[in-house]
Amino acid sequence: MTTCTECPPSDRDDGTDGAPHPFHDNHLVRAIAEGSEQAFSALIATRSGLVFAHLLHRLPAHAVEDAVQETFLAVWTGAAKFRGGNALAWLLRIAECRAIDLSRAQERFWARIEQATREQRVRDSTVVPSAEESFLTSAPGSPALAQALDGLTVRQREVLTLRYFDDLTVHQTARRLGLPKGTVTSCASRGLARLSELLWEQRTQRETEGGDGR
Repeated sequence: MTTCTECPPSDRDDGTDGAPHPFHDNHLVRAIAEGSEQAFSALIATRSGLVFAHLLHRLPAHAVEDAVQETFLAVWTGAAKFRGGNALAWLLRIAECRAIDLSRAQERFWARIEQATREQRVRDSTVVPSAEESFLTSAPGSPALAQALDGLTVRQREVLTLRYFDDLTVHQTARRLGLPKGTVTSCASRGLARLSELLWEQRTQRETEGGDGR
């Protein structure tokens, strides 16, 4: 590794074997600001372990590695903002900010998951059967179904009766009623949707009345 000419001799040499000392942090950051990939690699090699240990008390272990990576990415893109002083302290402040950002992001993520879970539980507890399921699972002669059918338009009752009670196809139903097939399809869809709502309202009313009687 190239010796840092801006560091005092004690920083360049350990005084025992003449081995070059790692780049000084300040010099590395200034070199990174000038686009030096070598300096960036050197800073990661000499300081990533320290940053990792510094963040262990702030984040779960599995998240620390991501925070370290984001810290050095921020150094690479923001080294020009360093205005002198203690580069290591500056690096650790960046790490702390990344840890806070990551922690908040995780909190928002889990809050969204919790909210979605609560909403799903509400939907599950009040789920309305599909229109066709409500219709097909109701007994043809049941009072509930008869009452619900009364809530439909005449055309909707005709279409549903032919399609599901008489088991006619869309084409056969259209011929029987003298309607276009598209009209039969849309009429059946709207009729089923309305029928499902009416059957569900009846069921809710019965449950409410049953609860009041207890």
